[in-house]
Parts: sequence; C-alpha cells; structure tokens
Amino acid sequence: MVGGESSREVAKRGMEVLEQASDGTVLVTHRNTMGLLLVQLDGLKGLKEWTGLSYPDVYEVKVKQDQFYVRRIWDKKNRKK
Repeated sequence: MVGGESSREVAKRGMEVLEQASDGTVLVTHRNTMGLLLVQLDGLKGLKEWTGLSYPDVYEVKVKQDQFYVRRIWDKKNRKK
C-alpha cells in the first residue's frame, strides 16, 4: 500500500511509545497494533493467538530491569451482559 506502514514499522513505533510510558500510564490501541506489540513483548506466535484477542481486551505490562512482563487482566469473558 502506497504511503502505509508495514507491520514492522507499526511494531517499532508502538514499542517506542511503550518504552517512553511512565509508571501508571494507560495506553489504548487498535487490535492489530496490540497484536504486533504482544509479538514483541510476550511471544504471541501467530494467527490463532491473534484471533484470540477480544473486543475490548486489556493487558498489563510491567517493566522490571529492562524486562517486560505481560499479563492479560480483562477480556470479553469478563464483560457483564
């Protein structure tokens, strides 16, 4: 796509934002960007895991000694109907 970003560029830009976020920062993003970040942070493997992301979905990312720790804390299963 002319003028569009590649997945690699989106992931790089997302990681730059995440690395600059201060403690307690809430970041909101689109599903594709979140999936690309989870590949970088948590080893999300492929299509099966990506399609397992829900609308909405919430992950907590903590940084300790330059290591990222990812935990899914809310997804559509927790949503009240």
